[in-house]
Amino acid sequence: MGKSEVLDKYFSKELTYVLDYIIDNVHEDMQFNEISPYIFLYSALEKQESMLYTVLSSYLITEMIDNIHDELVSMEHKHSLSKEIADVNMGKTKPELSRSLRAYLNDSLIDVRETGAELINTDHVLLSILRDNEDSSYDNDIIALFREYGVTYKVLFGISKNLRDALKTNDKSQKTPDVEPEEITSKSDQEKNKTKDFIDELVKN
Repeated sequence: MGKSEVLDKYFSKELTYVLDYIIDNVHEDMQFNEISPYIFLYSALEKQESMLYTVLSSYLITEMIDNIHDELVSMEHKHSLSKEIADVNMGKTKPELSRSLRAYLNDSLIDVRETGAELINTDHVLLSILRDNEDSSYDNDIIALFREYGVTYKVLFGISKNLRDALKTNDKSQKTPDVEPEEITSKSDQEKNKTKDFIDELVKN
């Protein structure tokens, strides 16, 4: 799949699941030799089990996510048509990770640590794109698209980190035998409220 051995060991099952989905399904419908950032992101949004979809769905309504997906598909079409020379082998070989996507995956290791995760998930890739590298045409298009819906690096990072913190808290609560079920529910609600308050504060800023 064109993954480097160094990166491969940091790929989560969730990320690998999306990459396999691209090769087994998306590649069959759309012929391409490289998995671009556009293809990766819209494929992750097609799989509602992905971490990227989970994170965005806690902030955006389904219709907005669908609109982002469709815009990313359109961007990929335009990018493909803009290539001066058509590849005669287009779609005949297993697609590789594009240079840009590989760079984003590598850079995403920073956000893996900062969000309290252990491996690269699909939301970390978008964080990497939104964070910097503004010289790339991919960044300009993707950053502008997500900003239209209020999704900046700061907002996405906050949601990702708070969601993981809440999940870790819930896991610890469920492993504590002396805690009553009502108390666990109460703590879970508190974490949800904390996350909501955090997102509201980010939007205000």
